Amino acid sequence: MQQSHDKAPARRKRQVDYLSQFDITFEFLPGTENAVADALSRIGVIASDDVAEVEEVSKLVNHIDAIRMPSKISADVLAFAQSNDDELRGILTDPENPLKLWKIYWEPTNAKFYAEVSADHIRPYVPSGLRYKIFESFHGLSHISSRITDRVIRNFYVWPDMSQDKTLFCKACITCQKSKITRHNKPAPAHFEAPDVRFQ
Repeated sequence: MQQSHDKAPARRKRQVDYLSQFDITFEFLPGTENAVADALSRIGVIASDDVAEVEEVSKLVNHIDAIRMPSKISADVLAFAQSNDDELRGILTDPENPLKLWKIYWEPTNAKFYAEVSADHIRPYVPSGLRYKIFESFHGLSHISSRITDRVIRNFYVWPDMSQDKTLFCKACITCQKSKITRHNKPAPAHFEAPDVRFQ
């Protein structure tokens, strides 16, 4: 509201113009006083000894206003797949790995699984056996490009080398290969001997 009117986008100008018809007062409401948002933000987080201390997890969760949990695969299936994943064990034991995973207790199903918790997202770690299923659930709707598929899935899930896997999955998609032809192969015409006379 305090931004210069000249720099504001046209859409925001229309919205401000519409709101100016009413007598409005904006007031900050802390999360602890906002009962509905505070209830939605409650989630149990268990700190693994390999990942972080309980105090650090608590500080992180207190900064989260609303957590979204993707529902392409159930939390129980995810937890079972993670328990048998060797790659996940390697990530948890490697302190220099860029993936920082927390152990989440998902109350609706009492499932415990590892996920990356940042900003307002819970991004569960996806074991190798479920990655193509996740890819297909997003990509199979409209067969978007590998770049857009990567960007969409990255908002909900996380695993190592995501971009490479999704590029390979898109290249292996039969529907995409049939309909999205970027270059046609044009073989050179075969050489043949010209006849000396007609109708030979």
